[in-house]
Amino acid sequence: MTLSQLNYFCTAVQYNSITKAAEKLFVSQPAVSGAIKELEKEFSIKLFSRNRNKLALTDEGLRFYERAEALLRDVETAKHQLHDLGTAQTKLSVGIPPLWGSAFFPDLLHDFSSKYPNIRLTFYEYGSAKASALVQEKELDVALVNMSHVAPERLHSVCIGKDCFVIAVDPSHPMARRSSISLEELADVPLVMYNTDSVQNYSVTSRFEKLGITPNIVIYTSQIYTMKSMIHNNTCVSFFYASLLQDHPDLVGIPLEPPIEQKVGLIWRKQRYTPSSTEAFISFATEYPLFPEVL
Repeated sequence: MTLSQLNYFCTAVQYNSITKAAEKLFVSQPAVSGAIKELEKEFSIKLFSRNRNKLALTDEGLRFYERAEALLRDVETAKHQLHDLGTAQTKLSVGIPPLWGSAFFPDLLHDFSSKYPNIRLTFYEYGSAKASALVQEKELDVALVNMSHVAPERLHSVCIGKDCFVIAVDPSHPMARRSSISLEELADVPLVMYNTDSVQNYSVTSRFEKLGITPNIVIYTSQIYTMKSMIHNNTCVSFFYASLLQDHPDLVGIPLEPPIEQKVGLIWRKQRYTPSSTEAFISFATEYPLFPEVL
């Protein structure tokens, strides 16, 4: 028995497919199938029952998987603990939302790197749902997400701030002097909206649906400068996070009534041992003034 064999087997179980496991592990399908056969031969056990090319764990296979998964977790924990004993530079992959990335994270990166020069941060821009999946798949170590519609049952999480949507308009727009505005009043107003797979989009469109309103959406985008160009020529208005307006004084933000509030937090994997580099980033980001008090 080798750790590679156990890893191949557990990955096949998690993806319910030898083909998908091979793709995930960047190995051939025969390599995964062979590892499973070797385990079955060594322990005189049948791990899977195969029915029309579908994998299903036998009762013995389920118990074997539980023990194998626990063993692999213990090995991963030991690797992290041993790595923490050294002084080599540690890498940390952090997922950040595209809309917040350019506004907040250059300063955080500078300040964190000054305090922890041996931890090298790499930021990746993903929406909240995608980032959550990548944390679970161990592609990201930590992610900043909109927590309103991300269910972190398999993840640790901590709320680090709150935000809310405002309607962003050009200063010359007829609505620019409004003190507040409702979704009903935006029913026929051309909108530039977040991409359809984003949590932000769902947060807004679900409110419209509850009111029985089909919004007049002209364009979907994740690029803040695309939004701004559409706003400045008065073609559209858009939903902006209130916290972002401090870096865009050329826009006017009109509060929504009633407000659409959002919780923002960090998520990371549930595991027996959280690496010291991950703990350092979580502690630092939790105390860092990423989000002004906007609610």
